[in-house]
Amino acid sequence: MIDRLTITLAQHPDGADVARRGEHIAISRHGAVMALARRPVAVGVLDGPWQAERNGVSVLRGPNLHRLAGLTIHEDDKGIRLRKWRGRAVMRWTRRSRRLVW
Repeated sequence: MIDRLTITLAQHPDGADVARRGEHIAISRHGAVMALARRPVAVGVLDGPWQAERNGVSVLRGPNLHRLAGLTIHEDDKGIRLRKWRGRAVMRWTRRSRRLVW
């Protein structure tokens, strides 16, 4: 069995979702998991299965991390739907080691 990349979900006090993987955090009202998935993709993590857990229970999962990173959630008067993400990738440097990490 292939290991899944696991993202932990929590609720922010203002109602937004908080997605966490190690020291990396994404806070978003819509699409925190997708926002966090862009970080490992930006630094070259290989594609593979992923899952999101809330309180130790798997609530979302998929076979393709790179596809997840390429999506976002859009909400308007017609409802909520997935859209292609058109932003720029996010990379982060650690202060201690001065190297790119995920």
